[in-house]
Amino acid sequence: MQNYEELNKSFINGQWVKGGSERSYDIVNPYDNSLITTIQLATSKQIEEAFDKAKAAQKQWAKCTVEERREVLHKAADYLKEHREEIVSVIGRETGGSVLKANVELHLTLEFLE
Repeated sequence: MQNYEELNKSFINGQWVKGGSERSYDIVNPYDNSLITTIQLATSKQIEEAFDKAKAAQKQWAKCTVEERREVLHKAADYLKEHREEIVSVIGRETGGSVLKANVELHLTLEFLE
């Protein structure tokens, strides 16, 4: 998993793409107001492209069998387990919550995926 601070791009069609807008958005820890990272916002054209690609991908997803979908969700759960410590840290920072609360949130997510 990349460092959270490096995830300042939009995920479009399987690739991380830097936002083309002049505007940016600061992600701030609500507990202490410290800056976590700054996200370069996408342009309207990038958002439209992302929507079109997601719409096409949804059509492919709809054709998947239950077994294929289950496999994807299990891979997602494996990824979350493998990167648990970093993900818990990110959740805590971006919500201003405790490590315990972040662990509970991730645990509930994993229960849903498995």
